Amino acid sequence: MCIRDRKKAFDLAQSGKVDSDGRVSVFGQCFRQLSALEVQRLRSKAKAFSVIFRGESGEDAGGVYREAMEHMCKELQSGSLPLFVRCPNSVQGVGVNRDKWLPNPSADNEIQLSMFEFLGQLLGIALRTKNLLSLDWPPLVWKALVATPVGMSDLRGVDLCVAQALDTLYDLEGHGVTREVFTDYFDETFVTRNSAGDTVELCGGGAARAVTYENHVEFADAMERYRLQEATQQIAAIRRGMATVVPCGLLSLFTHRELEMHIAGCPVMDLSLLRSCTTYSSGASEDDPHVQGMWEALENFSEEQRCMFLRFVWGYLLYTSDAADEEDSVDLGGRGLIKKKKKRRKGA
Repeated sequence: MCIRDRKKAFDLAQSGKVDSDGRVSVFGQCFRQLSALEVQRLRSKAKAFSVIFRGESGEDAGGVYREAMEHMCKELQSGSLPLFVRCPNSVQGVGVNRDKWLPNPSADNEIQLSMFEFLGQLLGIALRTKNLLSLDWPPLVWKALVATPVGMSDLRGVDLCVAQALDTLYDLEGHGVTREVFTDYFDETFVTRNSAGDTVELCGGGAARAVTYENHVEFADAMERYRLQEATQQIAAIRRGMATVVPCGLLSLFTHRELEMHIAGCPVMDLSLLRSCTTYSSGASEDDPHVQGMWEALENFSEEQRCMFLRFVWGYLLYTSDAADEEDSVDLGGRGLIKKKKKRRKGA
């Protein structure tokens, strides 16, 4: 049982303060309360724990648990916790993945790394229970979790400006930069800024080492390597947490896209899939005017509105793309309007 005080978390969010040591936010409260729990109890195929919101009525038959998980994901991807930062493309308003979040490479003290381990346990729970988490992470993060090699395309996907600067450094001649004019274009030392905006030396004494025409490729290689691996500590902590719930060796069986789908689901609602997974109860049928009206309204909804509809009837914003083949995936019966078809078992 996990008892959480959402008022404390709400007051924190309103104040603009950061729950740096995980004590006030819903995520932090859960982290503190469940840290002493035997990890075997987190390996259930059903929900891993029950949730009570202090001062709020409601029996946790699954909906309260899902709402708590949704709340934690929202906190992780906000200023309430120090664990994630907006990707540089979002901050600079350029490129793709402007809605994505990256592990904060500067969140590296003992408590914060323990919080990343707890997050890893939540990812493991999501894999076991198929209760999805609304996590907006770019491919760079999912690839790191399954140990898939990353490269310039991944860096471009989170920090276009740095990638373009590296493109120039790797091809000075193509950009018209000669030895004679190099210092007119580059007045740098062996330092860079990470995704949190903090300055980091790329080598010992890097702040005092100038970038020259002779060493510019070494500088570019060091920057590319660091920026692609800046969150190594945080990713390792997440993987340690996952390993307590699911065998981490199994992660190598997933592609990064498959892991994302199993943990975070599909961000786009496929209405044809939803219709194929739907049956009608209480005397309703697909030909009823109010049912036809519902489907027509969904056709005209934006993606955000469709996600809100999914959350209203199911408690989640996302769903797996193989929902039609899963007996316990998208269940829309909670509101009494439509229910998911059950996959017929062999021999039944």
